[in-house]
Parts: sequence; C-alpha cells; structure tokens
Amino acid sequence: MYHNILTQKDNPDCRQIKKAVKLLRMFMKIDMIYFSKQSDGISNLGIITVIISKSSPHYYDEIYEYCWKIFRYFDEFSFLFYDRFWVKEEIGYGNPYFFLHCNDDTLIYSKPKEKCLFEIGEIDCEDFIKEAKKRFDADTAESNVVGRDLKYHINNGNHLMSAYTIHQQLRYLFISVSWFLTGEYIPSHSIAEQQEHLSGFCKRLGSLFDYEIREEWSVLEQLECARGTVQYNHKIDPLTQESVEFARAKLDLLKTETDKLFNDCIEKTRQIFEGYGNR
Repeated sequence: MYHNILTQKDNPDCRQIKKAVKLLRMFMKIDMIYFSKQSDGISNLGIITVIISKSSPHYYDEIYEYCWKIFRYFDEFSFLFYDRFWVKEEIGYGNPYFFLHCNDDTLIYSKPKEKCLFEIGEIDCEDFIKEAKKRFDADTAESNVVGRDLKYHINNGNHLMSAYTIHQQLRYLFISVSWFLTGEYIPSHSIAEQQEHLSGFCKRLGSLFDYEIREEWSVLEQLECARGTVQYNHKIDPLTQESVEFARAKLDLLKTETDKLFNDCIEKTRQIFEGYGNR
C-alpha cells in the first residue's frame, strides 16, 4: 500500500522511489518503507529507511551484503534497514533519527493493516530529549577522555602519539554523529570507513578529509598508520608537526559540526513533538 505525496506522479523522486520499493519488496519481507531527505541541505541524497518484517529470514544488518546491486543502481539514495525491535530500543535511548525520518509525513509504503512504527503521542517530549542528550554527552565524553593527553603530546613534540590521539577522538565523534544522523553506527576503527559511512547523510562530514585533495588524504592515511603503529607495532615513516596541526584543525571542525548537527536534530525533534501536541 503506497502512501504520501512522494509517490505521486508530479513528485520528481516518484519514479525512482517506486522502482526502488518494487525491487526491495522482491528481495525481502518488509513492513514499512520511509523516504526522507536531510534538512538544511546537508546532503543531496534521498534516504530510504526500510523496516524489515519479523518473519524475514534475514537479520536486518545481513541485508546489506546481498542487496549491494540495488544500492549501486539507485545511487541517488542512501538505504538503511532496521527491524521494530531496534527502533523501539533506540527510541528508548532517545535516538532522534526515527522521529525525523520515520513518521507519518515520510511513510511511502506499508503492508495492509500494518501498525505504525511507534506512537508519538505516547512518548514524553522532555523525557525523550533528556535521554538523547544523555547518550550524546556520553559519546562526546569518550572523545574528550581519549584526548585528555593531546596537548601534552603536542607540547612534547610526540607526533606519533599526537596523531594516534587525534585518530581516536575522530573515531568517537564520527560514531556519535552516525548514531543520530543514521540511526546506528559502525564500529570500524578506520576513519576512512567512518567518513564513508556518513557520506550519504552529511556531505560536509563525508568529505572531512577530501580524498580528491592529495594533501588532505595523505594526512588521513598518516592517522591510520599511526593507529597501526601504536596498536600493532607497524613500521611507518616519521610524522611531521604540519600533519598533526592539520589533523587537529580537522578535529576541531568535527567537534563544532557535531554539536551543531545534534542541536539541530533536537530542535527539529522538539518541533515534531509540538506538532502532535506533546509537551
């Protein structure tokens, strides 16, 4: 059953949305599909969020492995897959993604007589936002704890430990942003992979280190190598002060963007609550 103006013929995304929905339904058992876009132009891609049926033989995160051809064909969309249990659990943690991207305004397909994903009217706005801030503060605190010795390493000219510390801080911040911008995060220790994961949801952070600019990508590779040296005793060329300073500037930028994006999400979530009469 199709819903929403997004699936009507005069919508510019209509044709591709319907094609994507048709293919997805051929390959898996689905309860609901939502289509949304990030606000404020932080990404040009549409986001298709799929809620997998309880009767699906595949766990939702297994789907990424065998649906990559669909993702490649519809490269104007980013795809995310969840089940009801995950959504319920994440709403309990105050994850704003599902309020912003899985609501009545973004629903484009559901099975006949399928119950709604969650009832906004049954959730207390202030309690939800309190939980969201609690989780966000915990994630950012991880980055701050890891970085407590960064100034010490920099002042002592220890470029290796400076680069490693920055690498770890970047990872925790990427995980934090992924949580509220995509509804989940990937545990990868690679900054390149963390950045790639976000590229379909926030173009600014998806190109924090621009792979098309040789100097920027070289610094990212040095950070990755620093982790390999500290954790696995890999051999690398000596790091430079210039590379550390450049990486630290990127870290400061990510901190600023992370705070701004989270606050924007919270404000939009609050507006949704108010639209439903929740206070």
